[in-house]
Amino acid sequence: MLAGIAYFSLGYPGAAIFATVVVALVSLRRRRHIELRAVREREQQQQLVEERLAIARELHDVLAHSISVIRVQAGVALHLMDSHPAQVRTALEAITAASDEGMRELRAAVGTLRRDGDAAGDGLPMSPAPGLHQVDALVRAASGPALSAAATRSGRVRRLPAEIELAAYRVVQEALTNTVRHSGAHTASVDLAYGETALVVQVDDDGTAAPGAPLGNGLRGMRERVLGLGGSLTTGARADGGFTVHAEIPLPTA
Repeated sequence: MLAGIAYFSLGYPGAAIFATVVVALVSLRRRRHIELRAVREREQQQQLVEERLAIARELHDVLAHSISVIRVQAGVALHLMDSHPAQVRTALEAITAASDEGMRELRAAVGTLRRDGDAAGDGLPMSPAPGLHQVDALVRAASGPALSAAATRSGRVRRLPAEIELAAYRVVQEALTNTVRHSGAHTASVDLAYGETALVVQVDDDGTAAPGAPLGNGLRGMRERVLGLGGSLTTGARADGGFTVHAEIPLPTA
């Protein structure tokens, strides 16, 4: 139709040029549409990957700590069953507490993952996401006959944004999990330094650090959390023996 109008108004040469321009514009528009669709598909794929990573981090962090504590305390109970039966109660109480905490955190994680959907789900009550006020509970759960752990706080202790509280809590949780599972440490310390511009989290133990050990899922997830908030995380063997985890997370300015 357009070509016919162009033929009568412009003549054959003009119509040919006009038709070429129209074809080029249609082709360009088609190409742009294909490119935009490809960009949207890549963005959707990236979003899906990020969501899967977030789910993997939450499930690992929630379950690894509780299972590690249960495993260690069950071993303690078996070891003391015949020689010190009275101390078995303490180990069993720790197992019960770790089971309860694991279930509470699992519900909180499920609630977080569902927050954009139907929160009713299976009818389980949803707990708030864990934060730094629960670090002492992590320390108590990690402590036992073989490990003495303690937490200290410095600076202006205050409630921080939920995403920072959760990330810092997970750093402490994963660090203590690794201490309990792998290091053979006798002591561990957790230090939370509340600055005006950054929160510094440091976890040290006196265990045996494995030089050059591959980065496990827990440490990888820990790093992703901290970097995602614009922070930094370093891990490694201490000069005087043991292992250290050091995280710095920037705080929003008023």
